[in-house]
Amino acid sequence: MKRLITRRLIAAVTQEDLDRVLYRTRNRLNEAVEAYLREGDERAFGGRVLEALEDGYTKAVYLGRHRAGDIAPPENDDRLFAQYTLREQTPYLEGFISDLSDGDYPEAKLRNRALSYVGRVLGVANEAFVLASDSDELFYWILGGNENNCGECPDRAKRSPYRKNELPGFPGDCSTKCLMNCKCHLVRSDGVSSFRTTV
Repeated sequence: MKRLITRRLIAAVTQEDLDRVLYRTRNRLNEAVEAYLREGDERAFGGRVLEALEDGYTKAVYLGRHRAGDIAPPENDDRLFAQYTLREQTPYLEGFISDLSDGDYPEAKLRNRALSYVGRVLGVANEAFVLASDSDELFYWILGGNENNCGECPDRAKRSPYRKNELPGFPGDCSTKCLMNCKCHLVRSDGVSSFRTTV
């Protein structure tokens, strides 16, 4: 009976919920780019990007653990997890800001680089999904719909299943050569799947 109730609660968190977070994060990063193009203030741009990513990551943590069966309401730990993940991104963002300060940066390149940070939201959600799962669960790495998968994802799929402490990474966490273009997902041994990239 408990497993049935848990399955119903897991089903309440959908791919569309994460897609909304991805779209919202993308929109906020676009707004940061527009503000930078108007104002030319690199520090303000960096602050807006950090704020958008922290919010997106925090929501992704909540959705990931909810999908795994941890149905507690949003909590401070979700934000702490997001902030920890964001600290890993800080050197890349600082490099981005430094590149902007150094001179001419075409708008298309600026926008593409800013939006590349959106993909990491998926990885955060999938990592939270795994970490919130029971330790005895197994995870299968399922290849996505890429005709040309990177060299690492097929290897990860072949080596399945993994216990959660054995996973070499999480789809969307940019730990493979396909970076934010990874279309793979995980399926837990009880049939519950992680999130996928659809945006």
